Amino acid sequence: MGALDHAGFAYWDGQPFFRSNVMDDWLAAIGTETFKSASFSRGVIGFEVSACTDASTLAG
Repeated sequence: MGALDHAGFAYWDGQPFFRSNVMDDWLAAIGTETFKSASFSRGVIGFEVSACTDASTLAG
């Protein structure tokens, strides 16, 4: 978050856990473009990345 502050990027819009519609849209666009070159079945950000969930928790 310090790097985003330094860059002047407005990443927090009042949602819990520093969620940001701007960042969510940006990350979704990265995933969409990446999928065109290297398909994948699931992409995760946030708590999911740190193994707080798995495929069975997400209904397969």
